[in-house]
Amino acid sequence: MSILEKAITKVTRVNDQREATDHTPELVVAPRPYRRIGEILKNQKKLTDENIEHIATSQDKEGLYFGEAAIKLRLVSPEDVQYALSCQFGYPYLRLNDGGISKELSVAYEPFGEQAENYRVIRSQLLLNYLNKGDRSLAIVSPRKGDGRSYVAANLALVFAQCGKKTLLIDADFRGPRQHRIFNFTCRIGMSTILAGGMSKENMGHVPENIPVFDSLSVLAAGLIPPNPAELFSNGRFSLMLRELRRHFDIIIIDTPAGKYRADVEAICSAAGSALMVVRKDNTPMSEAKSLTASLINANVNVVGSVLN
Repeated sequence: MSILEKAITKVTRVNDQREATDHTPELVVAPRPYRRIGEILKNQKKLTDENIEHIATSQDKEGLYFGEAAIKLRLVSPEDVQYALSCQFGYPYLRLNDGGISKELSVAYEPFGEQAENYRVIRSQLLLNYLNKGDRSLAIVSPRKGDGRSYVAANLALVFAQCGKKTLLIDADFRGPRQHRIFNFTCRIGMSTILAGGMSKENMGHVPENIPVFDSLSVLAAGLIPPNPAELFSNGRFSLMLRELRRHFDIIIIDTPAGKYRADVEAICSAAGSALMVVRKDNTPMSEAKSLTASLINANVNVVGSVLN
């Protein structure tokens, strides 16, 4: 079995030898104020107070749930009720007319689709096997530009945030950063400023951009593109930065440059400790994937598995 095949096998294998207490992550969910469906729909300007009274009367008379009664009276659509339920249960997502954030975030726009379910499976495997209390940083790597690293990193960070994990997505791709465009915000102070020593550790937790709608997700953009990425990642500040950020976040997902920038990728992954390989059908040569995997393993990086894009 090749190095890459072993790595791919690892991501789907559950270690039956472990005790449940060894691999089950601790998830602390802060209590949220309970919101009624009618209140949510009113805040979204889908219903008026008069509509809500009418629905409540019909609900009591016919023994229906509020949403069922509202749909039956044709005051809202089934999609409106589904979205309100998601808000009520703390599972936010975006509708196609919300705009702003890129449609690449399939988990945000189609949370009940096949792709979103695939990301939830990956999340479960990572939580069960790798991202426990002592190992919470994961670099997303791939051999070539266009393999889908940024796409996978963004969606994976979002599914962690949706399950209540306080999640940070770092754009460490100084060769072609994309996360600020995916999440549609202006890149002000970014990671390059931190690595260049332009920010104190006391202020570091306030730098990431908070993403509207998704309360548990923050994004640290690349910032100003430096002329010396490899040197910035190798001077020890990136490891110190991650150590400080782990105090503020449960999960840290790191988007990296293409594998041809080997010095950048190895330094980033060594600081993160673990890496997830992204390979794209009909785009990624197996020889390059094997070479990058072997290089990371030689650098004592835990290659936890592979995702076929």
